[in-house]
Amino acid sequence: MRTLGLTFCFAAILAMVAVGQEAQQGSITGFVFDSTQSVVPSATITATNQATGLSRTVQTNETGVYTASGLQPGVYIAKATAAGFKTVEQTGIILNVGSSVRVNFTMEVGAVTETVLVRDVAPVLKTETGEVATLVSGTQLSELALNGRNFTQFLALGTGVVSQQTGRQMGLGQEGNPLMGVHGGRISMNKYTYDGTVAMDTGGNRGLDLFPPMEAISEVKVQKSNYGADQGGFGHGIVNIVTRSGGQQFHGDIYEYFRNDKLDSRNFFSNERQNIRLNNFGYTLGGPFFIPGKYNTSKTKDFFFWSQSFARRIGPQITSYTTPPTGVFTATVPTAALRTGDFSGLAAIRDPSAVPYPNNRIPASQLDPNAQVLINTFYPLPNRAGSPNYVYNTHSFTRYREELIRWDHMFNEKWSYTARYAQDTWYQDQDIKRPGNSPLPTFPNLSGKPGKNGTTKLTTVFSPTKVNLFTFGYSYNQITNTPTGGFRPSGYNVPEAYSSNTNKMASSAEFVG
Repeated sequence: MRTLGLTFCFAAILAMVAVGQEAQQGSITGFVFDSTQSVVPSATITATNQATGLSRTVQTNETGVYTASGLQPGVYIAKATAAGFKTVEQTGIILNVGSSVRVNFTMEVGAVTETVLVRDVAPVLKTETGEVATLVSGTQLSELALNGRNFTQFLALGTGVVSQQTGRQMGLGQEGNPLMGVHGGRISMNKYTYDGTVAMDTGGNRGLDLFPPMEAISEVKVQKSNYGADQGGFGHGIVNIVTRSGGQQFHGDIYEYFRNDKLDSRNFFSNERQNIRLNNFGYTLGGPFFIPGKYNTSKTKDFFFWSQSFARRIGPQITSYTTPPTGVFTATVPTAALRTGDFSGLAAIRDPSAVPYPNNRIPASQLDPNAQVLINTFYPLPNRAGSPNYVYNTHSFTRYREELIRWDHMFNEKWSYTARYAQDTWYQDQDIKRPGNSPLPTFPNLSGKPGKNGTTKLTTVFSPTKVNLFTFGYSYNQITNTPTGGFRPSGYNVPEAYSSNTNKMASSAEFVG
């Protein structure tokens, strides 16, 4: 029964594979003409990925049209050959994720051994699809400076996109949710995928389950409208994140980015400069897997890519799941006089029978000792004049770690396989428990968001117009909040109302004035 059940599930998965595959891959298509603009049937077109050396060969039909589908994003060289004509080669063809690029050839009469090299061809008007999309390249991701090192900051730069992340700084984990609306849609109406596998926290459809470093991303495409039917499930934006893969040459990076409050100015509302110690560092390595003289000597069958990234930060912390992190909190707290019942200089206060207190002071005998214990324990004294009369610069410690590994194997020109796994951990030792109501450092908290995402893809090219892409993915994340500073103050005699209050958190109270 167990074997039968597994077999049925696998068959059901195969039956549900979407026929559309361009969202994760791409295609090159076009016409082949002679010098009189007549079509050339049965011409051979070979598209070669410059990074991996992998080639796809197709032929034009009777109308001179060819299509090479199921191609991995990258830079390609396309070559056209036909009997009685010179070979024509076009270089620098950029194929992005989910795109169809038109490359036309005009062939001259001559020997096949002669080659006409075409460079820097002006891009033609895109007519293959009517989609509206924005592309962010890997070069933009890795070279442009961002405050927070979060790739989703680029997504709001395209037309028709509005983001609620309006602060100057974005973080990762729970601080990094994109929160963007596309073409009037809600922030929960977008779909995010890593290499074709859903990568969202489906509890609210607002956040991502993990955040790869920008050095591990090949490109990001935001499809906004008029995209294909294979992109169903969400009514507005479709965000496809493609991770980097290895190539025929070994490549690697070692990097570190840092911020330090010694280089910053003081926040206007703070008594001192905001604390910030940020170090974001890591490395990447990618290339071919081969055994000299024995396996993959051509370096066109197996490729790997590995990335590991870390971040350590002291200072700002999360305030809510929909706002950027901040390091300055303000509040109104009771003064030393108010704690003793002295309301001199303020509006008249009255006892329960509406009789004003003499000199606007509450007698000590009417002050609840338990309330005084709570106020003196959990509410600090003012440290500035005016209102709010208390300001605090956080020293919260945030740590992040990510690992990503990808393997690409080419069985032959028509069969290829990709496996990719990524995981990250994000934890924040908060001075002030957030999300929450208290702005005071007497209620610390440990917040966490570990995530995992894996995918396997098998691509089969049956013909130039029939490509099957089987994808199996796994996505997981968890949001945790653990209060760490709860305790029962000495002298507090009110019985515990809830036995489940194992963290010994005190009831919250708010002072407004």
